[in-house]
Amino acid sequence: MFLQSNTQYYMRVTTFSPNVTGNYTIIISALNRVNIQQNVITTTTFHTLQTESNHTISLTSLHLIPIVSVKGNLEYIPAKEVQLGDYLFVLSDQRKLIRSKIIRIEIELKLGYYAPSSTSGTLMVNNVLVSSYANVHSHQLAHLAMAPLRLYHYLSKYLPIIKGLDEDNKEEFHWTAKTMFHLAQQYFPFLLRLS
Repeated sequence: MFLQSNTQYYMRVTTFSPNVTGNYTIIISALNRVNIQQNVITTTTFHTLQTESNHTISLTSLHLIPIVSVKGNLEYIPAKEVQLGDYLFVLSDQRKLIRSKIIRIEIELKLGYYAPSSTSGTLMVNNVLVSSYANVHSHQLAHLAMAPLRLYHYLSKYLPIIKGLDEDNKEEFHWTAKTMFHLAQQYFPFLLRLS
């Protein structure tokens, strides 16, 4: 996702399923941003998707987004694989999750990026539903793999001896994400999407 500097953002966190309700928690945050990965000085390729309902989202090439394809299949795919005519899930003016056809795709270079994480594994950004995950083949497996992180986050709220995930994170990758990424590279490289 691309965030402008010196701009205050409000993130509405949701889940993919319209039947799930309740309070949602961002599990990794630092200062005024929500991130599992951050880089504010590198120029990165973004895919900016615009829908016929005039919703726009910019994502890095390998950031997953749920779509309904031209063939009618529901799937999480990297932004670089999205095609004109695919549908994104967007929040309507009536605050309902609806499908909206992609009418324009632009590839652009932008400075910096943040990769947020939430307990649900999805986020609403600019009223467009996006995954919390990138660089993986499966949104569902990534969400399963992050279960220990969600448990750690939960326990840190109730056990004062456990440090919260959002404390003292100044690195590009959060230490937990870095550890899990290295474990996946070592033992499950087939789960990762690196290009």
